[in-house]
Order: sequence, then structure tokens, then C-alpha cells
Amino acid sequence: MADHIESANTNTAVGFCPAGTSHDIITIAEDITLTEPLPPITGAITIKGGGHTISGDGKYRIFDVQGGNLTIRNLTLDNGKATEGSGGFTYMINNERVLMDAGGALRLDGGAQVQTEDTTFSDNSADAGGAIALLSGQLSLNKSSFVGNISSEFDGGAIFMRQGAVAIIKSSFVDNVASWSGGALGAQSGSISVANSTFQDNVGPVGGSALFISGGEATLTHVTMLNNRTSSSGHAVANAGGVINLRNSLIAGPGGVEDCVGGLNQNSGNWSEDGTCAFVAGANLLLGAPTGSPAYLPLLDGSPALNAADPDFCLPTDQIGTPRPYGGGCDIGAIESTTAIPAPAVIPDHCTLADQLVAANTDRPFGACPAGNGADVIFMVRDFTLEERLPTITSDITILGNGFTISGDGKFRIFDVDGGALRIHDLTLTKGFSPNNGGAILVKNRGKAHIENSKFVRNLADYGAAIAGIYSNRGVTINRSEFFHNWAQWTGGAIHQLGGDIVITNSSFVRNVAGRGGAIDTSTAGKVDITNSTFIYNSGRPGGAVYAAGAITTLTHVTMLNNSQGIWMYDEGSTLNLRNSLIVSDRHSADCWGRLTQNSGNLIEDGSCAAGISGDPMLDDWAGSSSYVSLKEGSPAIDAADPRFCPATDQIGRPRPQGAGCDIGAIESPYGSADRPEAPATDVVRATDEGRATDEGRANCSVTTTHVLNFRDGPSLAGARIGLVREGATLDAIEWTAGWISADYVVAEGVCG
Repeated sequence: MADHIESANTNTAVGFCPAGTSHDIITIAEDITLTEPLPPITGAITIKGGGHTISGDGKYRIFDVQGGNLTIRNLTLDNGKATEGSGGFTYMINNERVLMDAGGALRLDGGAQVQTEDTTFSDNSADAGGAIALLSGQLSLNKSSFVGNISSEFDGGAIFMRQGAVAIIKSSFVDNVASWSGGALGAQSGSISVANSTFQDNVGPVGGSALFISGGEATLTHVTMLNNRTSSSGHAVANAGGVINLRNSLIAGPGGVEDCVGGLNQNSGNWSEDGTCAFVAGANLLLGAPTGSPAYLPLLDGSPALNAADPDFCLPTDQIGTPRPYGGGCDIGAIESTTAIPAPAVIPDHCTLADQLVAANTDRPFGACPAGNGADVIFMVRDFTLEERLPTITSDITILGNGFTISGDGKFRIFDVDGGALRIHDLTLTKGFSPNNGGAILVKNRGKAHIENSKFVRNLADYGAAIAGIYSNRGVTINRSEFFHNWAQWTGGAIHQLGGDIVITNSSFVRNVAGRGGAIDTSTAGKVDITNSTFIYNSGRPGGAVYAAGAITTLTHVTMLNNSQGIWMYDEGSTLNLRNSLIVSDRHSADCWGRLTQNSGNLIEDGSCAAGISGDPMLDDWAGSSSYVSLKEGSPAIDAADPRFCPATDQIGRPRPQGAGCDIGAIESPYGSADRPEAPATDVVRATDEGRATDEGRANCSVTTTHVLNFRDGPSLAGARIGLVREGATLDAIEWTAGWISADYVVAEGVCG
């Protein structure tokens, strides 16, 4: 075999092999076990296997194609191994370059081209790409089987793709294992096309046990994926930064986590049991036992896949060559059945919530629901308890709740917003459940959610029992809403933020529980702004009310009462701005823990976090049914807020200020103060790398306003008002403080140095 390859590469006679030609054919006459590595293939070679096997004996990679062109037909490549130093690629792990030996049976590099037909890859192993590593070039697989291949250190139990293009048709991937992601296929970039193929029982612990991509584009058409397994997320498909188009495919996993995560750029004609890979969540897909080679899964009588594919993506034949369509339409998945009997058609008598979501997502009629049209509005007319998972939201949908309730029945997440935009108004979401993120709502993959005048009650998840925002770049906004008795096993009893922005105004968080961040956990990059909101009896250590770590977190006019701990700030790399807020904890721990980036106008009972005012804030007794707590007459919080950060109203819509100045906390007292307060204490601002502020701060002069000054987050009236200074206020002007100010006119009494 080695001499054959050398003669083909060089077009000269080698050993007993005649000189090669421009395209050589090697015919295998018997099984071969390698005793040394074969030379790299740089020429054009076709290998006719004749049903025989080449074994790497667990010691050697079988073929290494370096810029050459290799065609393999009717051959088994077995027990190949990419041993240490046999070549692959480097990868950064913990800031160190690590060499990954890649492609146990076959490696492509240097623009190589490889085509396989009727070929089996079995029990091969490598650090990455247990069977095949495509480092650059083009790979075409037709009627090929991948069984029991292993990547021991990285992605791609069967195939790892660094760059290039791969086209897979009429093939199967069974029992392949990756140590990380992509039990069958793992790709960092390039183009992947898979059609009429089956993926079963592949394993990728970190995610995407059938397919994992972190870049590039993958298009899967008429694919069947069954019982692929991960311990993280994405039993079947995980998108970590690429483009995935999924059409006319069947997906069913073992449960526990979602079958598809990371978003689908195209989602048409699919059917998945848990609803994450399709607009419709299905029950039993009714698939038969695996048969054939390459293996496939036939459809049984009554399967929902029968005649249900999107005709726009119907392929001419199926995995075993059966013409499509057979019957009333093409079947979903890799196999077109010629024997299975479809279930009797059921004509829906009303438009269900699930069907409304599908119609809105697709702008097509579905069930008894008319076609959606762009941004759609759904009106609730009764309470609703889920009996199955609702379809994922991928378009622009508004739900007007009219005071009604949707219950997940302790079994299902209620809304999954995957790249779409969800608006809910006047709706209660209760008993939502997820074994991972977002018991009531999960927002991900540039998804967006706006919550108005709604309630979240007794939802349950590991992270973010009510709402989880996972890299939701377009953000989550919440206004005039209440979160009661939600419980997260790990972080974010009500809300878990992991990337993206969250804005919360005029809302309440009462008796939510988590291991960390009893009400809210802000874990990574992004911004979290909370204004005019109340936190009462939330429990979590650290951070009974709020755990701040990583995100830029700003709390303005917030009241925290009797939480197991008020605020806990993870100091390294965190930014926490606390303004005009009132904190009273349960006396068993500090009200505030950490070093605040901005600390202005706050009243913290125990004086922690260097509050400007400490001691008893004189709050009214909290009524258990109330979502806020008021100040008593004579409270030191009255008129004591920093006027720079005073919004126009309080949590319940009462105008600010009621007296000589705004009150600290979420609620503006109607009592006010007869006397003008002293100028607020100078801001204490953390030093920055640019040196624009000092730990102590510095006041240059004292000024008195003769008209209201509005502070805005942008120039002119285009900026939103983020605070004001009332007429007649006397305050310090602080060196290095800057911002946009708008007023009819301003007269400053005093001289600024």
C-alpha cells in the first residue's frame, strides 16, 4: 500500500509498483493491517476497497491527504489512531498552545479533496476528529457510516472541521463520542451540508452531540436525530456562533436538557419532541428500530412525520434511494415511508395558543389559526395550563393577557424567546419549570422581551426561575411587574442575567429564593439598570436581593427590606452604582458587601458600603400582600436623595419631589420636609485607570439653581431624562463630573473655580 501511494504521488515506479499516472487506481484485494504509517497522499488516487478493511491497529493514522485528491469506495477504515506528534492543529487552552493530533482514520490539509462512497469508519480515535479531521480542503461523503469513533481531547467524535467544506448525503453516525462537543460533527468554521442522513446515540458532554458549530454555516435537510446525548445543553444541535439552517428534520432526545440550543437561522418543516428544534413540540415520533448500513430509522404507522415536510425543501429521494414524495407529501426526516399509514387527520375546532405562536412565527396559517403578519398580537381570553411545551418564539409577538394566567403546571418553561421579540402585558406566569435556565421565560440569541404590568409567581429553574437572559443582546425590559415566590436552585431566584442588557423599573421582588442572588443575579458582561423598585424578604447567600458580578449594575431609588443580605458585589471586574437607595437587611449579615463604583444619596441602616446616611430609616410596617413599603413621617430618607439622580415619579407613579427634595428609596413620601436639606454629600467615586476620579472625590464650588435642571443620557431632548435638580437646590459641583444638561435657561449663583 505504501509503495502504491508513493508511485501515485511521484508518477515513478516504487518497489514492485509501476509508475503512477495522473490519476491512479488502487484495488484492495485483502484486508490490511498497518505496521507503519502510510506516506501522505499528494497526488490523485482512487481506492477500490472491494468490501475489505484497512486497520490502523490502534497505532497509526490510515490516510493523510496533503493537498492531494483521494476517492475511496467500498472500504472500511478501522482502528486508526492519530498518535502524539502525528500532526493536527494547535489550540489555545488556559493561555497555552496545545497541539491536537487530529483525524484517526483520515486527515485533510493543504486544500486536499476527498470523496468517499459506501465506506465505513469504525473505532478510530484522535485528540480531535476521531475518524476525520478536515483542516482545509473539501470532503464529500456519500452512503458512508461512522460507528464508534472517539475524540479523546476535543470536538468531533466522528468529524472535526477547522475550515473548508463538507457535503454529507445518505450517511449515518452512530455511537460516536467526543470528549467536549460535537459527538458526531464539530466545526469551527467553513461550510457543512448534510442531507438524508441519520444521527443516533452520539455523545458530546459539553453540547451538540450530533452537531456543534462555533463558526461557519451548516445546512441540514431531511435529517433524523435520535437519542443523541449531552450533560450540558443541546442534545442534538448546539450553535455557539455560526449559522444553522434546519429543514424537514426529525429530532428526539432523551430529555433533561434542550435538543437544540444557540438558535436556528432557518427552521422549516421540522418536528422535535421538545419543541426546541421546531415550531411544534411533538409527542412520540414513532420511529422503528435501526436497520441497514448506513443505518436508518423507518417511520411507523401514525408517525407525525408522515406527509408533513415543507415542500419547498423536499429532496428528490431519501437516504435509501426511495423517491420523494410517496403519498400526500414528503415525510420529515431521512426516510420516506412507502408502508406506514398516516394517522387520521384531525381538524382543529379552535385556535390554540401553541398554534397561534406557530402561525405568528411563520406568517402562515396553522391549525385553526390564520396566518400571522409581521408583528402579531395574541389576546388571552381565559386562564391556560400547558399540557406540552409551547413553540419557540422567533418572530415579533405581543401577548395581551387581560389579567389571565398561563401556568407551566410545574412541568414546562412557558416562553422560549430564541432570536424573536416577545412583549407581554397584564399577564401572570406561574409554575413554569426548567431544569436549567428560565422557568417562565428564557431569552437568548439576540432575543428581546418587554414585560409590562405582569406577575411571575412560583416559577422554578436552576438559573433564573422567572426570567433568564442568556446573551440576549437586544435585552429585557421590565416595568410595573411583580415577582413572588420564585425559586432557583443555583442563581437568580427571579432573574438571571448572563450577557445582554436588562432594564427594570417600578417593579417588586418579594420572597424569591436562590443559592446566590435571591432576587437577581448579574453574572457577566452587559448592563443591568434597576430604578424605583422594591426587594422584600428575598433569600440568597451571597446577595439576598442582588448579586452583582461582571455586568455594569446600576440601582437608583431602590428599597431593600429584610432580605437575607441586601447587595453582594463580586469585586473583581465588577461595576456597581448605588444611588438614592435604602437598604435594611435581616440583621444577620451586612446590608451591603463590596466596594461600590458609585455611592451617592444612599441610606444603609448598618452603614456598610460607606453610606452617606445610616441608622433606622423609619419604614412603615410591611403588609404581606403589598409590593412596596412607605416611609414614616420624619424618616431621615425624606428629601435626602441626591437630586442628580431623581426620576420624575416613584414606583407607584407619585410625582417626585413631594417636598424640598426627592426621598431616598422606591417610594416618595407625601409628607415632605418643611426645611430645605443641606447640600448632598460629595460623591465617593472609585479611581479609574484613566485617573478621572479619586477615591475621595473633590468639590470645586457650591451652586444654587434658579430653574429645574434635567440630566439626560444624550444631547438635547433626544436623550432620555435620567435625573433632575429641582429649582432652588444648593449642591456641590464636582471636578471631573460631566453630562448632558437641558433647561429653558439656567442661572448659577456662585463662582465656580
